[in-house]
Amino acid sequence: MKDFYKKLHETQDYNPQLFEIHLYPAVFVSWNINYESSNPIATIVFRLAYEQIRDFSSISANKNEALKFLDFIAITDKVIKTIESKNTSKLMLANEELNIEETVVDVFTLTYRCNYYGKSKKPQCERDKGMFEDIDLKKQLIQKLL
Repeated sequence: MKDFYKKLHETQDYNPQLFEIHLYPAVFVSWNINYESSNPIATIVFRLAYEQIRDFSSISANKNEALKFLDFIAITDKVIKTIESKNTSKLMLANEELNIEETVVDVFTLTYRCNYYGKSKKPQCERDKGMFEDIDLKKQLIQKLL
């Protein structure tokens, strides 16, 4: 498969006139992390954009080229499922959807979920307890500014 365009999703496929031109196939990525449960869950959305003529029919003259879109989806899914980092578990496929637009670009959405360990929703450190009287206050900074 040829090289493809990768970028954060900024609605390029919805509003192409607002962005610099990019090559197809393209992968746009967006994500969110939900800290509401005891184990934070990351949801990562990959939007696979492929410029094509949508004729998959058996009599299509362009059938082999049109079927490459399905290969692009399968290969991308296979690669994504191998991703794991020190901050995440392996990505698990949660949803997939074909978004057929009025343009010549088809977009297939792959949504994955994984556990996220990168940040904690708890405060970074416990506050040290102490007595206010024990703190040595210095007025040097205020005196120097005046």
